Amino acid sequence: MQREIEGIFLTELNFLKFILNIFLLKKKYCVLHTYSYIFNHGSYLNKIVEDLHKKKYIETIYDKSSELPYFDTGDCKRLSDVFAVSENWLNISFNMKQDGYYGNAFRHIVSNRSYNLYERCIDLYYLSKKISVPRLDYLYRSFYFFRYGIRIKVNYYEYFTKYFLNFFLFLISWLHFLFWICLRIRILDKSEKYRFAVDYNGGPRDMKFWDFINPKKEKTLVVVRDKFTKVNFAHYIKNYKVVCDDDGTFSIYLGIKYFFTFVRDSFILFIDNLNLPPDYYRQICFLPYKKIKYKAFFNKYKCKFFWGRDDYNYQHIIRSQELRKHGGVSMGCNHGIESINSLAFQLRQIDFDYYYMHGTYQYHNTYKKYWPKKMIVKGIGSLFSNPKQHKKIDKSNGKNVAIIVAPSFHQDSIFECIIKLAENFPGLIFWISTKAKHRTQSGDFSKKYQKLLKRKKNIKENVDDVYDLISDCKYVFSESSTLLAEAVFFDKVALCFDPEPEKFKYLYYRNFPELVFNDVESIISRIEKTLNKQNDFYNDINLNLMICKTKSHPWNIIKKDMEIIQKI
Repeated sequence: MQREIEGIFLTELNFLKFILNIFLLKKKYCVLHTYSYIFNHGSYLNKIVEDLHKKKYIETIYDKSSELPYFDTGDCKRLSDVFAVSENWLNISFNMKQDGYYGNAFRHIVSNRSYNLYERCIDLYYLSKKISVPRLDYLYRSFYFFRYGIRIKVNYYEYFTKYFLNFFLFLISWLHFLFWICLRIRILDKSEKYRFAVDYNGGPRDMKFWDFINPKKEKTLVVVRDKFTKVNFAHYIKNYKVVCDDDGTFSIYLGIKYFFTFVRDSFILFIDNLNLPPDYYRQICFLPYKKIKYKAFFNKYKCKFFWGRDDYNYQHIIRSQELRKHGGVSMGCNHGIESINSLAFQLRQIDFDYYYMHGTYQYHNTYKKYWPKKMIVKGIGSLFSNPKQHKKIDKSNGKNVAIIVAPSFHQDSIFECIIKLAENFPGLIFWISTKAKHRTQSGDFSKKYQKLLKRKKNIKENVDDVYDLISDCKYVFSESSTLLAEAVFFDKVALCFDPEPEKFKYLYYRNFPELVFNDVESIISRIEKTLNKQNDFYNDINLNLMICKTKSHPWNIIKKDMEIIQKI
């Protein structure tokens, strides 16, 4: 049965039809997602949708949120583990064994865009009870049938629009490159040398790590991805040399050489990937530019080591390959333990020379078959807490409870558990931490979070660095936070609350049963048994694979690796 409100994934391709139907035919739309082929994200389309929504011309997916069993992307992962269970579809639909210079970057892009497709299809499935399903392209129809066994309407204009738009994107990539290369040619091309370069994306915490690894600030090069970061975080990085990743330069000879490299690569990628959906090809068509961009960068800035925390970004793969050609070493680390899905789309394909993790359990059990064989992977423990915080935690004898919460489908169960724990242990302070945006800007979660803070006198909010809080605590309570593993590292008691295992498809910490509790009674029992103990909380020898118990601070391991490499 055709429903009155039609769902739409809004892009430049259907924007004109969207506007005309609203104002001329008075058609009702529910905008499910937006994507700009020009800017590679929602961009200005989001602003237009917001204005139309305020004036009540359209509805958005947020108006239908009650139909969705999840709050956000993280919750969708919890309830579906969709990327892992769709691996067969991914391998059938794409050439995931593609080799060559761009092979790893291709797989990273495909993984990223495909997860986006998965989530859109899942949204559409649940919303199809209230809205009319739009006509969709082949890949959407293929995945929808793969997951749900339901066939949906064909977009008859798919092939025309796909080939037209991909050719248009091909031309745009050329124009962008030609404009850029003309600005980067220098008659006298001078290079600069740096021992340590770092990828920086904002925030105040990274500088302590930089200075520990490389005490000479003048030998540290801070690399930002855009002018916005350079300007808005200038007060944090004012003592360092700061450049953008497209600030490289080259001679006239190299400029000519790079031009022909770009021409060859862009034509090959266009022919090989013409059949891909435009949002996939949108990133692929710029790969030759990224290649030349990093060639130019390392021609200008000679870096012995490059530290990246951008494993989620396919550009790090191109950067690593070009850095090696200039004799540099690519080093990186994971942001935290991926605990809510068994295979993370952003980690399926990465490329560093040295990659540091909290522990190596996930590497050996999941990612080893995907990652480069030459990449050295090390588990080094709690790598985001600084040496001063480590010493404070080691010397302290805290007794309270650190709690990390976030929006989830079972947030009510979590809040109820916290209240019961606070009632049972009035002598302990229950310090609640969440991301700043979740305190006031996450709808129902924020309201319940603020209400929770007023329920008991021994429930208090922590807004400071969570690693500064750990020294005051003996227990760490969370559903899936990396802090649970770090609790083990710091000889604290980890309390992983897993109240609905039948719904939560995959939780990493279930591999370590000592940490996981399905009800509040078992947590109360665990606290009672450990209140008077100071250590020896665990028996599972595999915990050292979850997070490595290093003798020295993790940063010392990274620093020592760099010193050894320089001596070779």
